[in-house]
Amino acid sequence: MSAQAIKIIGTAFSMKKEIKYIFFTLLAIIMVPIFAVMILTQAGIDLVSDALATFDPQNLIIDIHDPLTGEVVDHVDQSVAWPITGAVTLEYRERSPYQPFHTGIDIAGPIGDPIIAFMDGEVVYADTINWGFGRHVKISSGRYITSVYAHLDTIDQNIKVGDTIPAGTIIGTRGNTGWSTGPHLHFQTNIFGIPVNPRTFLQGNP
Repeated sequence: MSAQAIKIIGTAFSMKKEIKYIFFTLLAIIMVPIFAVMILTQAGIDLVSDALATFDPQNLIIDIHDPLTGEVVDHVDQSVAWPITGAVTLEYRERSPYQPFHTGIDIAGPIGDPIIAFMDGEVVYADTINWGFGRHVKISSGRYITSVYAHLDTIDQNIKVGDTIPAGTIIGTRGNTGWSTGPHLHFQTNIFGIPVNPRTFLQGNP
């Protein structure tokens, strides 16, 4: 191979390397604003979430706030009944390898342990999907609060959509359905459809 050919090949490899550097530099320039928007958006959600439900220690109640005006639109008593006992493996808002923001509390333990409704309400969903929450139940407590009980092994046969049930009613059993890393209950509370920390409503630990 001639010296000229070797020089041409060497130049080509050098250009390929430079093109790669340029590509990754451009990609970084493009992605940085996207990550910034994601971070700012999450920060905004955090602020709204924290402001939706506040504990009033003087009256021992939880104030529910309008997300637009901040005005108190409802009051609820702080519940003392966790939906199940077990080990908390992932708290609200914690990061995991699978999601940047955890929307509830994961309570791990044996499959088949009973799960109860933590608040009075109407059953608005009781079914199974093959992804995400898997087999799960949603309960609407008034106009603003919805609780979600996900990854269930079974849904109690007496739980029907449209039924109004009191707190403490058994709604199903702990399982490992949907996108789950092991037997646990994913317990989530939403206000105006926005996830808030379930610990706002509960005392102690499960």
